[in-house]
Amino acid sequence: PSCGRLIGFENDKVQLLRKASQDLRVTPWLPLGSKGRLANIDWEVIGFMQRSSHGDGALYTWSEYLLFNAKDGFAWLTEYQGHWNFACTMSRPPSVARGQYSFWHGKGLYKLFSSSKAEVTYVVGEFYWRVKVGDTCLVEDYILPPQMLSREVSANEATWSDSAYLEPEDLCAAFKTDMTPPARIGIFANQPNPLVETHKKVFRLYWVMLLVATLLQLAFFFMLSSSTVLRQQFVMSEFNAEGALASREFVLGRHTQALRLKHTTDIENNWVGITSTLVEKNTGEAYQGAQEIGFYHGVDEGERWSEGARDDAIVFKDIPAGTYYLNLEFELGPDGRMVRNYAIVDTVELTRNPVGWSNYALVLVLLTAFPLISRWRRNAFEARRWEESDLVGEDAGSAEDDE
Repeated sequence: PSCGRLIGFENDKVQLLRKASQDLRVTPWLPLGSKGRLANIDWEVIGFMQRSSHGDGALYTWSEYLLFNAKDGFAWLTEYQGHWNFACTMSRPPSVARGQYSFWHGKGLYKLFSSSKAEVTYVVGEFYWRVKVGDTCLVEDYILPPQMLSREVSANEATWSDSAYLEPEDLCAAFKTDMTPPARIGIFANQPNPLVETHKKVFRLYWVMLLVATLLQLAFFFMLSSSTVLRQQFVMSEFNAEGALASREFVLGRHTQALRLKHTTDIENNWVGITSTLVEKNTGEAYQGAQEIGFYHGVDEGERWSEGARDDAIVFKDIPAGTYYLNLEFELGPDGRMVRNYAIVDTVELTRNPVGWSNYALVLVLLTAFPLISRWRRNAFEARRWEESDLVGEDAGSAEDDE
């Protein structure tokens, strides 16, 4: 780095090859001679170079540090916009065609992330081949975060390297430096998605909470001893001048927390107003509720439509034990008066301590929202990753399967 000369060492002889033609001067973040421990191996930084590639009218520049260990040979540290990778040359590279979209290796599917022509723009230090500014090669990166397999194809050879994403704090600890590493910008090709594990935890918790909610619902269903105490049909007709009906008597053997009254009618394009009074035979104590049921349907410009419903329900709370009957007062809507002998049939059903499923359904909706939001956040991270890929627009960034 001091004299800017390219020196060759061959057969224990030192040869001055030429002056390195480099217009810029770059200071490596890790100085040459730095020592650190990665993958349980002690390494020394002996070389540094910068390479760049062009894509979509932009210039992309990254740094590569050559590491050496007398026993284990060479390895690489690469850095791009604050993202680091530890890479080793593969002795058994995969058999992959040029430009192949994806391939299986080990236990995972690697997908092509980028393919570009890389050019050396700066170099300093010692290398195991003659490298100079202007050297070019084709680089293809296949990712399965946090792993990345890269192929470099030059005029003379093709080599594969296996890279593992390295967190900046782990790099600083490995080289025992308190220097502040370059700030991370964006999301790198094989940067681990921090939301993957979070999503898995949320998904597992979702199944646990769903099981708990289901068990509680079933417990309420069996413990409350829901039962039908009255089921009777009534005819509500224009001939009933008083508009009043009474049910047969029924007995509530013990205190009832809830008593659901449901009206199911066969009403058509009309409405009926019903006032229901629950009366205790011996004490005369009464409980009253009012409902309006209406149902309309038809065809408009060839399309069928409907509005309202033929049934409705209300609930009486805290009903003491006793003998009861039900008084019904009704008022038919005006549309029924135009039909001769108009009447509707109303099926009345009283259910003691009914188990409501609406709350259970609401709990399910709320519970389901959490994994859906978590999945969306996880996939958003992946979408941002693949925005930097050569394969934008293809189904390359699909997220991992839920567990």
